[in-house]
Amino acid sequence: MLKPIYMLVRKTQKNVAAFSLIEILLGLAIIGLGASLVMPRLIRRPHESEWPTIQHELNTMLFFARQEAIVTQKIHRITCDEKARTIVAQAPTGEDKNGEALYDQVYSSYFTTKYELPAQIRFGAVKLGKKNLFEEHKGLASCYVVPNGLIQEMSIELIRDDGGQITRKVYTAAPFLGTFDDSEESV
Repeated sequence: MLKPIYMLVRKTQKNVAAFSLIEILLGLAIIGLGASLVMPRLIRRPHESEWPTIQHELNTMLFFARQEAIVTQKIHRITCDEKARTIVAQAPTGEDKNGEALYDQVYSSYFTTKYELPAQIRFGAVKLGKKNLFEEHKGLASCYVVPNGLIQEMSIELIRDDGGQITRKVYTAAPFLGTFDDSEESV
């Protein structure tokens, strides 16, 4: 005897595989657990405020100033501005009426010669030996690069504030290598 069509449809519906509500909830719980482990690492802090990134930017700036000094056979400098929170590569543009050299930002078509510190980072001090250059020069400090590529041995202390957790890092210019080497973090 022939079966009615609705009986055939019902049988095929019983054979269809599906997830139960418990299986779906269990899957969502696993996804939520994974997200709770990964998200804090992703939103911790921007990449540009990481110490290795900042050191790379400082070294790139110093390398550029060093190469420009060697090629042009003129003294160049890296200037830190405490108030503007910037580090700029500069070259001499002339002299003032007292005979002192005037410096202005060097421009390059392949490189940004002005580095702005990330929002969480600020200058602590810039020292030449034991002298704090920010105190002596009203918030400005310079590291000079001579035409043979030698660099003044100066130290830049940077402070990062991550919502109350303060960390400091000191970068010291190595005169012969032309790089900023970092010292240990201090809290």
